[in-house]
Amino acid sequence: MPIVHEIKRRHTHVVVWEVSETTEELLQILNLDAQQQAKFNELTDKRQREFLGIRACFHYLKIEGAILYEESGKPYIKSNHHISISHSWGKVAFAISKFAVGIDIEKNRPQKIRNIQQKFIREDEAVFIEKKKLDDYLHVIWGIKEAQYKLHDGNLWSFLNHYRTQPFKYNYNHQIICEIIDEEHHTQYYTAYYDRIKDGFYLIYVLDNIL
Repeated sequence: MPIVHEIKRRHTHVVVWEVSETTEELLQILNLDAQQQAKFNELTDKRQREFLGIRACFHYLKIEGAILYEESGKPYIKSNHHISISHSWGKVAFAISKFAVGIDIEKNRPQKIRNIQQKFIREDEAVFIEKKKLDDYLHVIWGIKEAQYKLHDGNLWSFLNHYRTQPFKYNYNHQIICEIIDEEHHTQYYTAYYDRIKDGFYLIYVLDNIL
């Protein structure tokens, strides 16, 4: 099974799985139950492969049961652990943690990320970005804010007003403090982690915990 990246901490387990097998091979490996098969049959081809990728992560991590969804679309399982899921270009990133968690995986797309930087880079973030590593900083900060958005259940929508990444040095600080600022201007602090993984993808996850 093509696990291309794995992170194990005392409280958190993250895997990235590359969906490289055929749909038929995946179905043989995973042996879906009747409920899972019915859900699978409702999906488009692309969504079917994403669904199987998530089930493959479950299989690898030996997690039992179904993924359930809040009204907002946030996934959860019947457990005292939290989960988060992200997809990008044939890769599925999955995190399970004792803490509330949000995860994001991003393909390296320099032109696209530069074109939208004004939508998510604050003035107090722009000042610590090294110009020669601009694309790396943009992908990491975008990924942190995407993960925060998922962690906070999508209730705060502005990547400029509601999410802030504290100063860090790319490729030196792999543990970053980030903030969520609510409508009453109260600030909560979180810990973000990032890695550059196979095929140039960026993997970022955020925990509701200051370590």
